[in-house]
Amino acid sequence: MREFLLAVLAALVLAGSAGAGRAGQLSDFNDATAEAYRHYRAAVSYLRTGNAALAAIEIEAAAGRWRDVTGRFAANPPDAFAGDPAWGATLTGIGQSIGQALTSTDAGDLKRARETLAPVRGELGALRRRNGVIVFSDRVDEVTAAMDRLWRFRHERPDFGAAGTLRELTRGTAVLEHLLQRCQEEAPAALRNDSDFVRFLDSAAEGMERLWQAIEGRDEQLLINTLRELRSFERLFFLRFG
Repeated sequence: MREFLLAVLAALVLAGSAGAGRAGQLSDFNDATAEAYRHYRAAVSYLRTGNAALAAIEIEAAAGRWRDVTGRFAANPPDAFAGDPAWGATLTGIGQSIGQALTSTDAGDLKRARETLAPVRGELGALRRRNGVIVFSDRVDEVTAAMDRLWRFRHERPDFGAAGTLRELTRGTAVLEHLLQRCQEEAPAALRNDSDFVRFLDSAAEGMERLWQAIEGRDEQLLINTLRELRSFERLFFLRFG
């Protein structure tokens, strides 16, 4: 009986260790992806501002980090992604996009480099989404999507007298505010304790207050100015914490 109990205990320990290993593998993949993505975000920012030299440095760094990701995980995906038939093609495609963007940047074609890099953000999000994986970067993507929906009012004169326009503005503002609050709630502990992160979200909360004031006061200029501020915030938020 004693031998039987010891065998059962050993089996349970091994099973627990295997589960921890699988969880660790997913964590390792997310960490490795985040490291490559940090350089990707910087490259996107430098391409937007026209700084080809710094963009090339960051794209090259992203390419190197992504080769590490592919080398470690392409043939050995974490369990969460093991059933994804597009796993290998997604990893390979992202690497190719980064490489093509570097070629375009070196050739001085920053517009093409931006267009080549842009889909990578969505491809990574889609990869996680279809496999039920959520990381903080996905929450930042949701903020960007909400900001994109509101951004049209920066260029289109809002008709505050139209019920549909007012409803869309109100709904969009409420969604953006909710998503920013969720970022604060779901941020990793290291970010929640980061003074820059806290300051960013405090500034965003102030911007949201002004946006509500613009809607309630039917103030077109305040609305436009605040949307500009929030767009700048959203881009910096993605760069720093996405």
